[in-house]
Amino acid sequence: MSLPPLHSALVQQQLPALESALSGGADPNAVDPIMGNAPLHLAAQIPDSRFLQRLIDAGALINQQTPQHGVTALMVAVWHRQPDNVALLLAQPTVNLEIVAHFGMKAEALIDFGASSDDAFGRQQSTHMAALFAEAREQRATWQARLLAFNIVVDAILSDAD
Repeated sequence: MSLPPLHSALVQQQLPALESALSGGADPNAVDPIMGNAPLHLAAQIPDSRFLQRLIDAGALINQQTPQHGVTALMVAVWHRQPDNVALLLAQPTVNLEIVAHFGMKAEALIDFGASSDDAFGRQQSTHMAALFAEAREQRATWQARLLAFNIVVDAILSDAD
């Protein structure tokens, strides 16, 4: 069984092939038949954030989870230590930081997962990504405070009685 052209372009890190697949009508949210990854999951692993940006521009679902493990593109970018991709995903207004994978962890919890104390570059990336998450949470808190100032309810579950 082979991968669809869009997925193959990502695995091979071929931006022209990605453009060709998308212009040919490839679905940016199609799940591959082998591992269950959407294109965004594959792009999140690539050190060149142009792949990720192009898929976002094409309408890729930011919070799509893989069927097997329930991971999002943000989780994949963190796991593969791609801080530029983490920053790009965190900048998306609809990114959900609270999604929990099937193994019980959120994207932010994966920052230090598997990192060793003797890996200086890995520690530096972990510190950078932790700062990106802190900044994203601070920005969200600022916007929530602004919305609440206008009595707009944010992230609340209302019942019919409310």
